[in-house]
Amino acid sequence: GQTVEIAAGVYNEAVTIPAGKNGLTLRGAGLKATVIDAGPPATGPGILVESSSVTIEGIGVRLSDSDGIEIDALA
Repeated sequence: GQTVEIAAGVYNEAVTIPAGKNGLTLRGAGLKATVIDAGPPATGPGILVESSSVTIEGIGVRLSDSDGIEIDALA
């Protein structure tokens, strides 16, 4: 699978990994360095995973109005 390196910073958005991205790795610079801020106007989980075998490492999630990371994928 592919690896996406995400630089340190605060990203004001919710992220969806759609179906068909099986094996994807999202790699941040550390839990406090790379942060998904899923607060308003975003709703739902900070990161929604709809693919299988996805790895998320070194990424923090804050201000989500539900789960920080939600897995909704068929194996």
